[in-house]
Amino acid sequence: MYVYRTFGFNDKAERYGIQARIDSLCAELETQRIDEVQTRFERIYPYLKRRILNQRLIGRIVKIDDEPLLCLLEIFKRGDRNYEEFLNDPIEYGRSHLESQLNESQLRDWLAVAKIEQHPTQQLPELPSTLRPWLEPPGWEIETTTGDWVIYESEEWVRRFSKAEIQNAWETYYQIILKINNDAGELAHRLENGDGYNSEGERELISFTEAETQVVTDSPENVKLDGESDRYILYSKLTTYDSTVEGVLFLLAPFDHKPSPEEIAEVGHRTGLFDGSNTTNILSQQLNLYELTPFAYRSYPAYLLADEESWLAIERGKEANLALSPEEEQILQSVSSSSVGNDSLPLFINGRAGSGKSTMLIYLFADYCYRKYYTKQGHRRPEPLPGKPLFLTYNERLLEVARDGVKRLLSSHHRFVAERNQGDEIPNIDRCFQPFGTFLFNLLPPQERERFNPQNYISFHRFKQLYQGEIPSESLAKIVLHLPQGRRYSPEICWHVIRSFIKGYRQGEFMTPEDYQEDIPRKERTIDLEKFQGIYDTIWDRWYKRLTTEEGYWDDQDLIAKVLELDCYRPDYTAIFCDEAQDFTRLELQLIMKLSLLSQYNLGYQPIHSLPFAFAGDPFQTLNPTGFHWSSTQASFDAEVIAAIDPTDQLKLAINFQELAFNYRSSRAIVQFTNLIQLWRHVLFDIYELQPQTAWHPGNFPEPQKFILNQNISVEELANYIKDTIIVVP
Repeated sequence: MYVYRTFGFNDKAERYGIQARIDSLCAELETQRIDEVQTRFERIYPYLKRRILNQRLIGRIVKIDDEPLLCLLEIFKRGDRNYEEFLNDPIEYGRSHLESQLNESQLRDWLAVAKIEQHPTQQLPELPSTLRPWLEPPGWEIETTTGDWVIYESEEWVRRFSKAEIQNAWETYYQIILKINNDAGELAHRLENGDGYNSEGERELISFTEAETQVVTDSPENVKLDGESDRYILYSKLTTYDSTVEGVLFLLAPFDHKPSPEEIAEVGHRTGLFDGSNTTNILSQQLNLYELTPFAYRSYPAYLLADEESWLAIERGKEANLALSPEEEQILQSVSSSSVGNDSLPLFINGRAGSGKSTMLIYLFADYCYRKYYTKQGHRRPEPLPGKPLFLTYNERLLEVARDGVKRLLSSHHRFVAERNQGDEIPNIDRCFQPFGTFLFNLLPPQERERFNPQNYISFHRFKQLYQGEIPSESLAKIVLHLPQGRRYSPEICWHVIRSFIKGYRQGEFMTPEDYQEDIPRKERTIDLEKFQGIYDTIWDRWYKRLTTEEGYWDDQDLIAKVLELDCYRPDYTAIFCDEAQDFTRLELQLIMKLSLLSQYNLGYQPIHSLPFAFAGDPFQTLNPTGFHWSSTQASFDAEVIAAIDPTDQLKLAINFQELAFNYRSSRAIVQFTNLIQLWRHVLFDIYELQPQTAWHPGNFPEPQKFILNQNISVEELANYIKDTIIVVP
């Protein structure tokens, strides 16, 4: 790679007495490719930094006529005020002090001479056409077929239809739904001919008459029953104000007998849609999809009823056609847009438990698993695309949920069912899902695996036990912490400092308090220097360092560091997704990018619509003592993800950060209660990024209860009440 040094840079190198060291470094860099050069520097996006003695070299990679050029711009002395200003805001400091040195005309003239005087440098190969389909946006555009209806299914419908006595008669229920849907087509025809509008030209809600279907005596308005033999379907047909659909056929419940009014009322209670009369009847109101969707569990376009096998696959596919909220649909729609300038991937989804972030990852990852074998039109590729999708998480339970979820989508979601030929099965994708720890361990050569005995693994849970003086087993009694400082700092803060900074920030060396003070931008410092110094001098230097460097114990950061040190990874993966990424260290992000096949190629000048990397994080699960803040986490992702794939900033990439506001798991009362706790955290700890959640699901749920010992509950009653119960303490 060509290396350009500014006049000011050379002047300072001579003044500080490091000219010879820099000459030697540049001689090495000139023999290396751009990806190899980047590994010799730390990233302070969009710049590069390298330490030589007490000096800090600052450079930036630019492109001149498609030729990458490393420009060495500045040398700071450690501790200088200018250096601190640079760290705190490298983009603004660079705009004011560094970018003026990058005169394109001068660089072009210098490069022309350098090409004559120097040997040609190694270049990254151009991206082959066979890999370009991986860079296309996901295919989750919202379908807007004019005049088509949408089928909604309540949770009660899904629950009942999963029972054998109902599902075994699926053909009868299918014929009933076809008849009902044909009536919906008649409604569409009436609307096309101008019926159904009032004198002001506004659409009215059109109800069906008793002649069109069977109506149970005293049934709520717009709640209908249709059936034959002993099979009946309770449903509602509604038109909405939304231009994207003509109307909604809402399947409420199947019956294997003609239901009584009391049974119909029970369905209304379970779904939260009506109460057996018209005092509370959602279905009698004029609605839009935003108001109606929270009551639905599953949805799919009505045109799929044209093929009974496709419809049956949907009915048998658990959680494969979830009725997504407008928030979820908006994210899928925005990342699927093909226009330049719209935010797509790389993506970071931030959300608390129940917010739907894992659902979003599952939907998007299913798209990449599908495109490896199928074109956008649903045709089987003659040969699968080169490269593999990879889904990583440390949590094996989450991994199983993700794997099963993607499989259900591919086998049963209406998008894939409609596109594929009948009987065309998706190949096995199990190996696309890997527990992060096991994946790293398997990368090691056999002779290195002995160092990482699973019996000596220290997770945070084990670290906390040892830190607090607990003895999980006799074999670990000798390594329990006995320092008095164990009572001064919490185990969470110590683990965070050791994992994120001392061991996980840079490759090849541990971070010292001096490094923390002088090399870490202020917005990335999550605790004050005094605490860092105290933890470093005691918990780290007098206990944990010895365990993991001398006594054979190890943690995730040791494993990652060894994989990076040995270069024992293969860049085979073209789409990489990671769940629970809220505490990823820089080493973890570096390794993820080195696994990318795309990082081995020159992606060119043209802006890329989508780069297949996605992460999800839960701010409640962070070990960061100040909580999760995207403003500080973004620096790590910019430096290790964006700069790794686009070092010259030609592609104008950015992490698309999406914050989820809804809670899809808990009742409104529970969400309001947790919002109150969050409000206190917001006030007490000045966490201004905290936002309240909104409960998505309506319905009838019990109110949260407050128990006070010896006032409204006794100790004996409480002991019996909480037996075998998991208690979540905020």
